[in-house]
Amino acid sequence: MATRGPRIQALRHLPWLVFLFSTTRVFCASPSKVPRLGVHGPYGARNHHGKVKVQSLAPSDHEFRTFYYNQTLDHFNYRPESYKTFQHRYVVSFKHWRGPDTMAPIFVYFGEESSLNDDLGSIGILSDNAARFGALQVYIEVMLAAWFRLKYPHVALGALASSAPVLYFDNITPSNGYYTVVTKDFKESSESCYKTIKQSWFEIDKVAAKADGLSILQKKLNACKPLEAAKELKNFLDSLFSVAAQYDRPPRYPVDLVCKGIDSAPEGSDVLDRIFSGVVAYFGKKPCYNLDAFFSAETLEGWTWQTCSELVIPIGRGSNDTMFPAEPFDLKEYIEECKSAFGHFKEVLRRFSSNIIFSNGLRDPYSSGGVLENISDSILAVYTTKGAHCMDILPATIGDPDWVVLQRNIEIEIINGWILKYYQDLLENSS
Repeated sequence: MATRGPRIQALRHLPWLVFLFSTTRVFCASPSKVPRLGVHGPYGARNHHGKVKVQSLAPSDHEFRTFYYNQTLDHFNYRPESYKTFQHRYVVSFKHWRGPDTMAPIFVYFGEESSLNDDLGSIGILSDNAARFGALQVYIEVMLAAWFRLKYPHVALGALASSAPVLYFDNITPSNGYYTVVTKDFKESSESCYKTIKQSWFEIDKVAAKADGLSILQKKLNACKPLEAAKELKNFLDSLFSVAAQYDRPPRYPVDLVCKGIDSAPEGSDVLDRIFSGVVAYFGKKPCYNLDAFFSAETLEGWTWQTCSELVIPIGRGSNDTMFPAEPFDLKEYIEECKSAFGHFKEVLRRFSSNIIFSNGLRDPYSSGGVLENISDSILAVYTTKGAHCMDILPATIGDPDWVVLQRNIEIEIINGWILKYYQDLLENSS
C-alpha cells in the first residue's frame, strides 16, 4: 500500500546518513565540459494540496516506491522567480526498515548529475547494509552530500562523500591534477600506449590541416557523421581516455583494455590507426562510431548549471606535463560562458563541519582534488591506492579485492559509531 503523509512526516525525527557517490563527458576548461561525477560510467514528500503522489518504479519491482514533492526552485534568495516550484522526484525502499520507533537510521543516497533510474538497487553501501541497520533507503536527485551535512547538520547525522573533489577549488589543487592522474594511469599500464596517445593530438592537427583532412579523419576513426572540426574528434578521444581512467575498476579495467588495443594494432599501423584500435577495444566492433557517445542531452543542461553555480572545478592543462594537449583553465572565459547561459554566477562553499567521510581511490583522476588526510577526529579520509571512482560504494561481489572490502568495512564501522553516539547523546540529554 502507498506510504501516506504522516509516515513521511515521522521520518523527520530520525538520523539521516547522506551519501554522495560522485559519467564523464568531454573535458576542457568550460562549464559544460567539466568531468561528471556519476557512480556509473557513461556508456520532499507532499504536493501543494498536502497529498503524496506515489508511483511504482516498475510493475515487477515492489521494493522501490517513487514519490514527488512540490519543491521550491531556490531556497536561498528572495527574488520572485525563486518561488517557482517543480516536481522533485525521490524513491524510497521500506524493505528493511524497522520503523520510526526504533534506532533505525535513514540511508539517503544523494544521487548524481543524471537520472536515479540506473542507481536504484545498485548502490551497494545502501543495499548491502540496510538489513544490518534496519535502515530506510531513500534516493534523491540532489548531489553534494558533504555540503548538505555542512548546511544542515541538524538534519544529516553524517555524510560519506565518495570520490568528491572538494579541494579542487580556490587554487588548492593544481589545475591539471585531474589529467595528471589520467596520464599516470595510462603510463603505468603501457609506456608505448601513453606515447601513442601523447603523439596523436599532433597527428590529428596535421591531418586536419590538409584540404580533405576532416574527411580523412572521419574515415580513419570510422566516425558515423562527417566532422565539422578536428576538435570534435579530439574531445571524443579526451573523453574516452578520461572515462577509462576514472572508472578503471574490475572486472573490465578499461585503461588496460584500451592500451592493449593500441599496442596490438597490426604491424605498420600509423599513430591514428593504433588509436582507432584502442577505440574498437573499448566499444567493440561497430559499423561506425558515434563521437557523441559520451554526451547525454538530458543530463548536460543540469550539469552545466551545477558547474556554474555550485561546482566551479578549475580543471585545465596549463603547465602541461600530461599526455593531452595544453588547454589552460581561464576563469574569466568560464564566467562569461556561465553568464551567457544562465545570467549569473555563484561562488562555491568552502567550510567544513563534522561527521564526514571522504573516500577515494587513487586511480581516480578526481582523487587529485580529494581529501586524503584526516582533518579532525570526525572528518576522516579513507582511500585505497588501487581504487577507482566510487568503487567503494558499489555492490559487494565475491571477487572484490581485499583492499576494497577493508575500505567498505572501515566506512561502515565509522557510520555505526555515528549512530551509536547520536542515540547515546539523546539518552544523556533526556536524563
